[in-house]
Amino acid sequence: MRIKHHWLLAAILASGLPTGALAQNSTGYSEPSFYNLFPEQLLANGSVISSELTDLSAALQQYKTAHDPLQTKAIEGFLNSHPHSAWANSLWLNLGLIYQQAGRYSDALQAYDKASTGISVLENHDMAVLSDRIYAARLSLHTQLGHQKQVEALLKQTVSHQSGIADAVIAQAKSGLWEMQNNPQESFRCGSVALTELLRQSGLSGSQQPLLLPAPKDGFSLAELQSIAHKHGLQASVINTNDQIPVPSVVHWKSGHFAAILAKNGDHYTIADPISGQNNEMTAASILRESSGNYLVDKKLSGTGKLVDPTAAKTIRGAGYTGSSDSTATSASDTKDCNDSCDGSGSSKGMPHYAVTSMLVSLNITDTPVGYKASVGPDVNFTLTYNQLEATQPATFTFSNLGQKWSHNWLGWVQDNPNSIGNSVKVMLTGGGSRTERSYNRSSGEFTAESTDGMQVLIYIHP
Repeated sequence: MRIKHHWLLAAILASGLPTGALAQNSTGYSEPSFYNLFPEQLLANGSVISSELTDLSAALQQYKTAHDPLQTKAIEGFLNSHPHSAWANSLWLNLGLIYQQAGRYSDALQAYDKASTGISVLENHDMAVLSDRIYAARLSLHTQLGHQKQVEALLKQTVSHQSGIADAVIAQAKSGLWEMQNNPQESFRCGSVALTELLRQSGLSGSQQPLLLPAPKDGFSLAELQSIAHKHGLQASVINTNDQIPVPSVVHWKSGHFAAILAKNGDHYTIADPISGQNNEMTAASILRESSGNYLVDKKLSGTGKLVDPTAAKTIRGAGYTGSSDSTATSASDTKDCNDSCDGSGSSKGMPHYAVTSMLVSLNITDTPVGYKASVGPDVNFTLTYNQLEATQPATFTFSNLGQKWSHNWLGWVQDNPNSIGNSVKVMLTGGGSRTERSYNRSSGEFTAESTDGMQVLIYIHP
C-alpha cells in the first residue's frame, strides 16, 4: 500500500515474527516477538517461566500463519491453558481490540474485563501504561454503547489513570455521560439511524426523516422502529433467527445497540454502524455471534425467521451513543478556533503557535524549530505538534516517536487488514489524528480522495 500525497509518509514498522519466535529482551531472558502482530505491544506482568514462553511462541506463530486477525483460537487456547500467564493482561487487551474492530462488542467487553484483572502497577511504568490502555478501551466502548452505569463506575477510577490515551478518553466519556443524562433524545438515536439506512436500501423517499426523531430515554425498541417504518412506507416485521442473516435489515446487538445490515459482499457483510459513523465489513460468524437474533426486516423477508411477539418487541431496545464528537478529529485539517487570532497565537517560525480543535475542545500546539528553505522545490521543515486529546496513538510505541500526544510532520502510518482488501483501512496522519478510508474501487485500487487536502490512498498488490 502507498499513499499519493505531497508529503512523505514515514512509517517505521517493525518486522514480523522471527524464526523460532523468540527474541532477547534487556533483562537477558527470551520473550516472544510480536511486532506488527497486534494493535498493542505485549508486556509481561510479573515473572515468566520458560515453558510458558515456549507455548506462547507456538501460539503466536500459529496465529501469524493464519493470516486472519479473527483466527484467534491459538491465542485463546494459550490463555485457557495459562490463565495466570504474565502475558494474559496484554493478550486479552489485544484480543479485545481485535474483537471490537470486527464488531464483536460483547466479546470485546469480556476481553477487556479479563485484561483488567490482576495488574500490579506499583513502581512499574510498563504496567501503569498497560493498565491505562485497558481502562481507556473499556471506558471508550462502554461510552459508545451508551452503558451509563458502567461509564459512571469507571469514571470514579480516573485518579488511577491519567496518562496519554486514558486522559483523552476520560474527557470524551465525561462529555458523553453528560449528554446521555441530560440530552437522551439526541444521544440514543442508533435505532433511528439504522432504520434510515434500511429505508434507503429499500429505495423509499423521505428516508432522512427518522434521523430527526427524538429518542426515548432508553433508546428505541424494535416495536417503535417497526411503527416508524410503517409510517414511512415500509411494511416491516420483527423476526428472530439464530442461523440466518437477513439483508437488508436492522440488527439488534447483544450489547444493546442497533446497526443496519446493508449488503452481502462475498464472505463479508456491509454494516452501517451508528456509533462509529461509518460502514464496516463483518463476517457471517461475527454477526451471528454478536446479534441477539432479533431483526427488523421488510415484510417480504419475514420468512427468514420466526415472528417476534409484539409485546416482546417492545422490550428489545438499543441505546448506542450517537452524540459523540469524532475522537480522531485532531488533524491539521480539522476545524480550529483561536487560530492566528488570539494574543500569543502567532505563526512565526521558531515560536510555538496554539489553537483549539473546535469539535473536541482540544488544545493544539505546533512549533517549527528547524527547517530548510530550498532554492528549488518545496521547503523542508520539521514541525512538532501537540494535541491535548490525541486518541489515535498506541499506549506503548514500537517505532520512533516523541511520546504521548506529540507527533511531527514526518511521522504517519497505515493500519489495514491485508486479508480483507479495502476494508478497515485507517491512515494515522502526520501531526496527529486519523482518517478511515472509504469507497474503495476494486478495479483501480483507489479510495476516494479526501475533500480537505486531496490525499488519496492507493492499494497496490504485487503480482
